[in-house]
Amino acid sequence: MPFAVFAAIRLLGLDFFWPLIPAMAFTPWVALGSVAALLAALALRAWPAAVAALVTVLVFALVLIGRALPDDQPTASGHEITVVSHNMLAGGADAGQLMRLVRRSNADLLALQEMTPEAVASLRAHGLETQLPYYIDESRWAVAGAGLWSRAPLARTDRERDPQRWPAPEAIVAKLGVQIRSLHPNPPMRPSTSATWKRELEELPATPGTSDLPRILVGDYNATLDNRQLREVLDRGYVDAADVTGNGFRFTWPNGRVTLTIDHLLVDRRVRVLDYSTARIDGSDHLALIVRLRLADGA
Repeated sequence: MPFAVFAAIRLLGLDFFWPLIPAMAFTPWVALGSVAALLAALALRAWPAAVAALVTVLVFALVLIGRALPDDQPTASGHEITVVSHNMLAGGADAGQLMRLVRRSNADLLALQEMTPEAVASLRAHGLETQLPYYIDESRWAVAGAGLWSRAPLARTDRERDPQRWPAPEAIVAKLGVQIRSLHPNPPMRPSTSATWKRELEELPATPGTSDLPRILVGDYNATLDNRQLREVLDRGYVDAADVTGNGFRFTWPNGRVTLTIDHLLVDRRVRVLDYSTARIDGSDHLALIVRLRLADGA
């Protein structure tokens, strides 16, 4: 029954409040537990329980299986760009490793979260601005900082934010043909931060019209695709880069323990996601995202 109740909450999107919001992040692991419950019911020949368990397993399969399957994508014919995103764990990520990843992937854009002034100084010492000379630096001590670095000039577009919220720098990069935001909503670990987290996701913009540059929203969302609030963002015209390439179960946090996918790159549906991968960076509990995109012709 606990598995069936959890499956019903996930299917109906009833995670409106804490503690259901963080609980939904564990849906893949609860789904595995429901398979164990089904096997136990079959072994005990408890047929009514087995039927209920089978229905529960099928509900979990319905909402989860698509993440392992590539989706149809637009036949974009524009140029390619590569985006790297990483949560630096209060600036503790190894700057040398991160810069080697930037160079190896030939990144055009780098989005950082939990970026401290000390981390920025270390990245610069390892040649960050030789590789990506244009930037928005919203570094802060501890976990609140964020930033964007670009191979091409960028024009900042984000408005002044509520000082209670963490920075989410946004810019138009006209030469690359995109607009991008690096974001990190407060984690929904208690009722007060859950309310802030919900508002931040609710306020994320829809994709622009076809005459405007496609938008990328990338970072540590502190949310998985099992949170209805993140699925509502997708409904505003985005695809999740991991999901659309069949990598939806490639977990990003935390290293070495029961893992979840809370780091995401959402992109305008006009854009084709060519490749999605992750990389471990010492000193951080998040994996870095490396996403290669092909823009629509004319973008």
